[in-house]
Amino acid sequence: MRVVLEAGTDIATLCFFDPAALPADFARLKSKARVQAIDGLERQGRVFRLRTGADGSSTVHVHVDEPAPAVKGKVLATGRAHTSSGCFRLTGEEDIGNGASNRIDTPASDYQFTAWMRSSQDIERDLADQDRVLMAYLDPAERASYQQGNRWGLILLAVIFLAGTFCLGASLLKSGRAFFGWQGLLTLWGGWLVLFLVVPRLLDNPRANAIARRRLEAVRETAQIVIQLTRV
Repeated sequence: MRVVLEAGTDIATLCFFDPAALPADFARLKSKARVQAIDGLERQGRVFRLRTGADGSSTVHVHVDEPAPAVKGKVLATGRAHTSSGCFRLTGEEDIGNGASNRIDTPASDYQFTAWMRSSQDIERDLADQDRVLMAYLDPAERASYQQGNRWGLILLAVIFLAGTFCLGASLLKSGRAFFGWQGLLTLWGGWLVLFLVVPRLLDNPRANAIARRRLEAVRETAQIVIQLTRV
């Protein structure tokens, strides 16, 4: 079974753990006590720290009881993992215990755990391959739309926004009302709201959106971190 996840961290460290291993009062612990508790769980093999080397989100592929593809890269962590809760969790270290972590459902058991960070060269090569596959199925018009995006739509939106603001200001000045009075501000914000709600719908490009969805699916198929879980 393969599970595809997006996991993020603000302190360059993800944690893979059995939620049942956390102390009952973990969520109420202060920062220093939380770190000490995680240190103890890591020594017991109940938490694995994955030091990513950078903040941000990573695409993670978890392979449960199936062979992971050959990975060229750094081993982030390895060891014997145990779950008594019937699942593992993956989240940033700063978010452990807040209920927002990714869930990997597995039978309660012991597992051999290994996590790799793939090399940037391999990731870039896979993304380039995905782009070539995508481009092969696009006609010239779709290819141009994919490569240029909604550039002209954004330019048009900016022009309408600036022109609307100028016309509104000129109208208020001509009528003798203060531009920054409450009526002027309400009118101005109302006009901006209409622009941001209505104009994007007018500029919506279903074909470009479909391409963007395909691109997102391709990115999700390109793992940055690979985890192998094998029941023992």
